[in-house]
Amino acid sequence: MDQTSLNILQQNVTGVDSTENPLDRDARFTVALSVLLILCIALAYQIKDKKLYTIPESAATILVGSIAALIMNLLGKDSSSYLAALPDISFYLLLPLIVFEAGYCFECNDFLQNLLPIVMYATLETITSTFIVGFSIYHSAKLGLISYGIDKTNPMESLLFGALISATDSVATLSILGNPDLLVDDNLFTIVFGESVLNDPVAIVLFDTFRVTYNENISNLHFQNIFACLQRFTYVTVFSMLVGLVMGLIQSYIYKHSNLSNYQKIEVAMLFLFFYCNYSAAKVLSLSGIMALFINGIVVSHYNSFNLSEESRTTSEQIFSTLAYLAEQLLFLCMGLYACSGLLIHYWNMQFSLCALLFCLISRAVGISVLTRITNYFRSKAQQITLPMQVVIWWVGLRGACAFGLALNMPGPNSNSYAAVTLSICIFTTFVGGGLTEVILNKMKMKRLEGELKEEESSTLLHRTKSSKSVHSMSYGILSHLKSKSLVRNIDVVENENAEYSWQSLDRKYFRPLFGGDERY
Repeated sequence: MDQTSLNILQQNVTGVDSTENPLDRDARFTVALSVLLILCIALAYQIKDKKLYTIPESAATILVGSIAALIMNLLGKDSSSYLAALPDISFYLLLPLIVFEAGYCFECNDFLQNLLPIVMYATLETITSTFIVGFSIYHSAKLGLISYGIDKTNPMESLLFGALISATDSVATLSILGNPDLLVDDNLFTIVFGESVLNDPVAIVLFDTFRVTYNENISNLHFQNIFACLQRFTYVTVFSMLVGLVMGLIQSYIYKHSNLSNYQKIEVAMLFLFFYCNYSAAKVLSLSGIMALFINGIVVSHYNSFNLSEESRTTSEQIFSTLAYLAEQLLFLCMGLYACSGLLIHYWNMQFSLCALLFCLISRAVGISVLTRITNYFRSKAQQITLPMQVVIWWVGLRGACAFGLALNMPGPNSNSYAAVTLSICIFTTFVGGGLTEVILNKMKMKRLEGELKEEESSTLLHRTKSSKSVHSMSYGILSHLKSKSLVRNIDVVENENAEYSWQSLDRKYFRPLFGGDERY
């Protein structure tokens, strides 16, 4: 067959003309993608401005992508052919941006009071959910409940899916919970936000660990294999955190003891270069760049952000939050494009999807219930995580951008089947879970009237409302909310919070003179 015949065949199969200039094709795709993102952000503005709590921003973005894919299909174009590079882009560009920004807006002082439940939900609940979902899916296939799309002889494949689907993504609900008009309980918001921030890097490291161990030609899984995986997970997590910590302290020390703040362009440029250097250094050491970036973001936010000039601090925060916001929007948009492409049509398995969704709900309910009992044992009566709070925390454990990004990197012969099931679960939880968040808050009576609040709490919420109106991205709005609330609490009651006061005393005496930090307290 000659080249002309091959070109015609490729155009008929994929809808892509192989004879056209690739640069022209990429340019048209870039224009179309830019227009779609502009439309998504415009819809997000309308949702925020009109206070449409039943329509999450991420759901609107998925709808835009789905409509665009349908139009492309009607025009004879295959939308999936334009997304061939998305797995690499999501894993090496989009997810790192999202995770670093999450660490960068992680206010250490604000989370000390709820540190135990946040860490337990984000780590132990993620690990237990991975094994519950993974082994449940595997045995369901063995029993014939799932007829195809799964390797019935290799449980490691199912554990990989369990790890990626355990990556909760609360973007849809945080955009609602973080709205000051709803007056959501502060502890509830802090726990949900803290878990969502820490959960992603934990799930990604767990997924990476299983992916290194996975071999599609080896079917047996022994206890030694599981123990080796958990051992490697612990090793990678600890040393990745160490890389992020050391790189963040080195960066902060350089900024603290130099005059970089006199040259705004240089200090912002170095900030971005350290970002990529940290990620690359962890990768070179065969560690998790994602976890290293997350810890690096926390250290940089706590120390180095105060070494920057006021202009550079504002600029860097806006740039990182904007890039992370665009990364999230792009992933949700691609979810919509994939939803109406051949991925769902050819590889979606209803039995698999229903079983996976059920196991996700059960595993999260079990994890939240058991871990909350342990957590409440160490908390005072005033700080108890009540049953209504547990229901809300369980409900907002959605699957979204992170899970979908990992699913695109699923190895093995059944990778498309797992990606299709993950996509369907992400869409369902985003629309149903995110859309009904306000209803659940009302049913659980977790929304408070401003008149019922104490005077100081009302002033804090008023400050939060004013702060949230001055930002344009959800992430930066959450950052402003947490920092403003933290400032009020630190000034008034920090002496009564022993753990927080001890850490701040140690930090102020030894670390801030070396690495920088807020001099106000």
